[in-house]
Amino acid sequence: MESRNALDPPGHHEGGAGHDSTRARVMNDLAHPPMSLVIDPGSDAYVLSERGRTLEVLVISDDPTAGSSIEPDAPHAQARWKGKHLIAERNGPRGTITQEYELASDGKKLIVHTRLEARDGRPPLELKRVYDRSNGTEEPPAPAAAEPMPLSPTAPDSTRR
Repeated sequence: MESRNALDPPGHHEGGAGHDSTRARVMNDLAHPPMSLVIDPGSDAYVLSERGRTLEVLVISDDPTAGSSIEPDAPHAQARWKGKHLIAERNGPRGTITQEYELASDGKKLIVHTRLEARDGRPPLELKRVYDRSNGTEEPPAPAAAEPMPLSPTAPDSTRR
């Protein structure tokens, strides 16, 4: 008998190897956050990656099929702006993952609040990550001004907000 304590990513149903590997990837990314984060903005989506590996695509649209052609093998989340914060949500049969992306007022830190809400009545889990803007010494200089700047995290903080 299989025990399922993790939240399921959207667009996947119970069972199947693809389902298990995607859910495991999402949970692994939460337990072991990326050491650097590159955010590539587009017209209706933001692609989050680390060292060339796409972590997630945040789609800003009411159309659930929008952005599906962007990095189709990566997890996708519906996102919306709430003031200056970008809120991304992924719903699955076992619960909801909500991530709030906030740029600090000085523009030098990205704060990511993650909330895991299980549908089985367990209390929600809240995580906080803070990334410092890189000065560009770790990676080669960007060839164009429109290229995203990589962000490096400070020590993870799993305290509640």
